[in-house]
Amino acid sequence: VTACNTGAVTLASQTNPFTSAIPVEPETVSTSSVTSTTASASSVTVLASNASRKLAVFVNDSDKIAYVKLGGTASITSYSYKLQPNSTLELAQPVYTGVVDAIWETSPTGAMRVTELT
Repeated sequence: VTACNTGAVTLASQTNPFTSAIPVEPETVSTSSVTSTTASASSVTVLASNASRKLAVFVNDSDKIAYVKLGGTASITSYSYKLQPNSTLELAQPVYTGVVDAIWETSPTGAMRVTELT
């Protein structure tokens, strides 16, 4: 057993790395491009590849489910997102910059509305 001294104790000063904020400027975009692709029961490209893409938003403005694929040739068994009618998808960060294809269930009416920010 070690006896404790009852005198004052001084601890070395420590810097908390989480309190030293580094200012981060929000990224800005200067261009918005809005396109519309008619819904189809065959795979169609709804957004071309673009290395400058910062954000992409998809609105399934149709009466059928859209199967959206990050990549080429979407199908109802090969897709990345299943987008219900009248619903919206915003690509996650870091944003995918390749081609995006989509296919809808049989006999769709409507379109895919896409907004791309660069």
